[in-house]
Amino acid sequence: MTDPLEIKQKLMSMRPQILLDRSAILSTVNGIASTFNSSSYIPNSFPLLLPILEGASPFAMDLARRLTFPFEMKSVKVSSYSEMKKGDLRVDLFPSAEQLNGRTVILIDDICDSGDTLKYCADLARNSGAHAVRSCALLVRKDCPEPSDFYGHVIEKGQWVFGYGMDFLDNLFRHGSSIEYVQV
Repeated sequence: MTDPLEIKQKLMSMRPQILLDRSAILSTVNGIASTFNSSSYIPNSFPLLLPILEGASPFAMDLARRLTFPFEMKSVKVSSYSEMKKGDLRVDLFPSAEQLNGRTVILIDDICDSGDTLKYCADLARNSGAHAVRSCALLVRKDCPEPSDFYGHVIEKGQWVFGYGMDFLDNLFRHGSSIEYVQV
């Protein structure tokens, strides 16, 4: 199903609910930023923030605006493709070993479903010489086997979320300022 109108009709028939409105999202981002700002090691380490594209972009930018310490930001792009085995990931964009060597790295993701993407990226960063790697996600799926180090909200297994960077299907509906969900 790739027709955007057909996807939108399907989505509307599923009756989306608001999970987090813009105010609740920003409150959550403020809490995560406060945790980082008061950390005993992160503010003094000139960390490298690595948002995972595409979904984490809005969260990463809102978070970055609230950090009170100097940092550098680059992007990571990791993909899984339908012809790959479940759980297999491909790196499309990742900083070089030279950029990671000796650094404190903070991986930023929109949602931590299984933890596979964050674990994969953390392993890549460590294998490239990162001194310390931490991860944060705006949302974490309940019973996630490998949750991020820091997260904002726990969501149920049957909730499919979209908006605020997260897509519904085929990269659609990322643009919403709130996070909505449908029960699947």
